Amino acid sequence: VFCNDATTTEIYTRSIVGSVRCVQETAKYADGQGNKLGGVSIYSCMEAFNKWETLDENNLWYCRKCKDSVQAKKKMELFRVPPILILHLKRFKTKETGRFGGSGERLNTLVDFPLTGLDISQFTKTSDVKPIYDLYGVCNHIGSSGFGHYTAFGWNALKKDWYKFDDSSVTKAEISDICTDNAYVLFYKRRDLPENIDYCLLYTSDAADDTPCVDLGGRRIITKN
Repeated sequence: VFCNDATTTEIYTRSIVGSVRCVQETAKYADGQGNKLGGVSIYSCMEAFNKWETLDENNLWYCRKCKDSVQAKKKMELFRVPPILILHLKRFKTKETGRFGGSGERLNTLVDFPLTGLDISQFTKTSDVKPIYDLYGVCNHIGSSGFGHYTAFGWNALKKDWYKFDDSSVTKAEISDICTDNAYVLFYKRRDLPENIDYCLLYTSDAADDTPCVDLGGRRIITKN
């Protein structure tokens, strides 16, 4: 059964588009499946992010055809693919509030993510470039919701090696060390970008006209000499 107003309202903000429709509309979802390691794949997580979600009674949406405020459905999609894709995994959640308040819990589910060739084509609304990404950094959290320690993995494009950063210690890492249940934030670079980009330096009006730059969808990034 569909609502008389079959039009989907789309709200565009930067690279993400939000869609809203009346709750009477039906939708089919592709359930994410676990991987062979017993965890879930990053693709399953992105499928869950893209699913239609029913708004609760405190967030009613006015349907122009129904002439009433209804519990609508909404979903989030990528409208444009960014040059740098940062995926923040949900590692913490708040338990149900009890007599003395709620408490936190760390989620230890292994999320299986690729080091190269992350393809998000099926999750983008439109794209003028091929949305293929390669991993270049991982932020790890080790511990619980009450305390913990942070480490990181970084890809050295010059030496073609992974390195582990643990406080003042920097050691070479194996590929098998990268994907663990400690992974918290993933940093991906779109494959069509040159490796000599200095991601810390944005192009400004003070830069010389002959400064080597690359155009990233309206913004220019200074490249290293």
